[in-house]
Amino acid sequence: MASDPAEGPAADGLELPDLHDAVLDRETLVQLFVDLETQTRILDVRLKLGAQQHAEAGIVTLASARRAIEAGGVSGVQIRYAWQAAVWCDTLLPTPEGIRLVRMKTAPL
Repeated sequence: MASDPAEGPAADGLELPDLHDAVLDRETLVQLFVDLETQTRILDVRLKLGAQQHAEAGIVTLASARRAIEAGGVSGVQIRYAWQAAVWCDTLLPTPEGIRLVRMKTAPL
């Protein structure tokens, strides 16, 4: 029986980070950006512009990423930030149901 990668060691013995997944409504998306702005230290923000395109690191602000994802002008946004002695990565993806959030803790600080 295959194991869920989010639930433990991979087949090759590597430990994969826990993934957290949710679909956000507009109000929750707004609160997420407020929390990121006020409760974390932003390390990197990237826009996914298409299948083969990414924005340059360091030139995208949190505010511009929020506007882009709300306007539907990107296929995704990735935000790396420091919070509670760890580095986290949030990926936001537009879906017909709302904005999908995939979150994982990538490393201790």
